[in-house]
Amino acid sequence: EQADTNSFNDQKCLLIFHENRTEEEQEWTKQIAMKVSQNVEDIQIYWSFEKDGMIGTKVRSVLDLSDASTEPTMVLLDLPDRGRYYCKKCVYNDNDENNNTIITVESIMNFLRAPGKVYQLD
Repeated sequence: EQADTNSFNDQKCLLIFHENRTEEEQEWTKQIAMKVSQNVEDIQIYWSFEKDGMIGTKVRSVLDLSDASTEPTMVLLDLPDRGRYYCKKCVYNDNDENNNTIITVESIMNFLRAPGKVYQLD
Protein backbone atom coordinates (compact mmCIF):
# COMPACT_ATOMS: atom_id res chain seq x y z
CA GLU A 1 0.00 0.00 0.00
CA GLN A 2 1.03 3.58 -0.32
CA ALA A 3 3.05 4.67 2.67
CA ASP A 4 2.83 7.76 4.77
CA THR A 5 6.40 8.37 5.91
CA ASN A 6 5.13 9.29 9.38
CA SER A 7 4.04 5.67 9.87
CA PHE A 8 7.68 4.60 9.49
CA ASN A 9 8.47 6.37 12.77
CA ASP A 10 5.63 4.75 14.71
CA GLN A 11 6.12 1.04 14.11
CA LYS A 12 8.18 -1.58 12.35
CA CYS A 13 7.62 -1.49 8.57
CA LEU A 14 8.58 -3.70 5.66
CA LEU A 15 9.11 -1.86 2.40
CA ILE A 16 9.52 -3.88 -0.78
CA PHE A 17 11.18 -2.01 -3.63
CA HIS A 18 10.43 -3.44 -7.06
CA GLU A 19 10.95 -0.69 -9.59
CA ASN A 20 11.90 -1.06 -13.25
CA ARG A 21 9.64 -4.06 -13.89
CA THR A 22 6.43 -4.56 -15.82
CA GLU A 23 3.07 -3.82 -14.23
CA GLU A 24 2.32 -7.55 -14.25
CA GLU A 25 5.50 -8.37 -12.32
CA GLN A 26 4.85 -5.56 -9.86
CA GLU A 27 1.27 -6.76 -9.36
CA TRP A 28 2.64 -10.23 -8.58
CA THR A 29 4.93 -8.72 -5.92
CA LYS A 30 2.03 -6.69 -4.54
CA GLN A 31 -0.12 -9.82 -4.21
CA ILE A 32 2.66 -11.59 -2.31
CA ALA A 33 3.06 -8.58 -0.01
CA MET A 34 -0.69 -8.53 0.65
CA LYS A 35 -0.63 -12.23 1.58
CA VAL A 36 2.23 -11.58 4.00
CA SER A 37 0.32 -8.68 5.56
CA GLN A 38 -2.46 -11.12 6.48
CA ASN A 39 0.05 -13.15 8.53
CA VAL A 40 1.69 -10.37 10.53
CA GLU A 41 0.13 -8.00 13.02
CA ASP A 42 2.93 -5.82 14.30
CA ILE A 43 4.55 -4.86 10.98
CA GLN A 44 3.13 -2.55 8.31
CA ILE A 45 3.85 -3.76 4.76
CA TYR A 46 4.43 -1.31 1.90
CA TRP A 47 5.80 -1.47 -1.61
CA SER A 48 7.50 1.00 -3.90
CA PHE A 49 7.18 0.46 -7.65
CA GLU A 50 7.87 3.91 -9.06
CA LYS A 51 11.50 4.59 -9.89
CA ASP A 52 11.15 8.25 -8.99
CA GLY A 53 8.37 7.89 -6.41
CA MET A 54 8.62 10.08 -3.32
CA ILE A 55 8.67 7.26 -0.73
CA GLY A 56 11.17 5.06 -2.55
CA THR A 57 13.46 7.94 -3.38
CA LYS A 58 13.34 9.26 0.18
CA VAL A 59 13.98 5.90 1.83
CA ARG A 60 16.76 4.97 -0.63
CA SER A 61 18.45 8.30 0.05
CA VAL A 62 18.18 8.16 3.85
CA LEU A 63 19.41 4.56 3.99
CA ASP A 64 22.06 5.12 1.31
CA LEU A 65 20.72 2.25 -0.80
CA SER A 66 21.69 1.71 -4.40
CA ASP A 67 19.55 3.11 -7.18
CA ALA A 68 16.40 1.32 -8.31
CA SER A 69 17.09 -1.95 -10.09
CA THR A 70 15.03 -4.59 -11.84
CA GLU A 71 15.20 -6.95 -8.86
CA PRO A 72 13.29 -6.57 -5.59
CA THR A 73 14.88 -5.32 -2.39
CA MET A 74 13.28 -5.79 1.01
CA VAL A 75 13.93 -3.26 3.76
CA LEU A 76 12.72 -3.84 7.30
CA LEU A 77 12.61 -0.48 9.06
CA ASP A 78 12.55 -0.58 12.85
CA LEU A 79 12.92 3.13 13.51
CA PRO A 80 11.25 2.96 16.96
CA ASP A 81 14.14 0.67 17.97
CA ARG A 82 16.83 3.36 17.76
CA GLY A 83 16.69 3.64 13.98
CA ARG A 84 17.57 0.08 13.11
CA TYR A 85 16.97 -1.39 9.69
CA TYR A 86 17.73 -4.52 7.69
CA CYS A 87 18.10 -5.05 3.93
CA LYS A 88 17.85 -8.06 1.64
CA LYS A 89 18.26 -8.09 -2.11
CA CYS A 90 16.09 -10.62 -3.91
CA VAL A 91 15.37 -11.84 -7.40
CA TYR A 92 12.07 -11.93 -9.24
CA ASN A 93 12.23 -15.50 -10.54
CA ASP A 94 14.19 -18.71 -10.17
CA ASN A 95 16.39 -18.20 -13.23
CA ASP A 96 19.06 -16.77 -10.95
CA GLU A 97 22.42 -18.51 -11.17
CA ASN A 98 23.81 -16.95 -7.97
CA ASN A 99 21.35 -18.65 -5.59
CA ASN A 100 19.79 -15.36 -4.48
CA THR A 101 16.53 -15.27 -2.56
CA ILE A 102 13.44 -15.43 -4.75
CA ILE A 103 10.69 -13.12 -3.51
CA THR A 104 7.88 -15.32 -2.18
CA VAL A 105 5.59 -15.30 0.85
CA GLU A 106 7.94 -17.78 2.51
CA SER A 107 11.10 -15.76 1.80
CA ILE A 108 9.49 -12.58 3.15
CA MET A 109 8.31 -14.36 6.30
CA ASN A 110 11.81 -15.80 6.78
CA PHE A 111 13.28 -12.31 6.40
CA LEU A 112 10.87 -10.94 9.00
CA ARG A 113 11.78 -13.73 11.45
CA ALA A 114 15.54 -13.51 10.87
CA PRO A 115 16.41 -10.33 8.97
CA GLY A 116 20.19 -10.69 9.21
CA LYS A 117 22.72 -7.91 9.56
CA VAL A 118 21.46 -4.89 11.44
CA TYR A 119 22.18 -1.36 10.24
CA GLN A 120 21.54 1.81 12.16
CA LEU A 121 20.68 5.33 11.09
CA ASP A 122 23.08 7.99 12.28
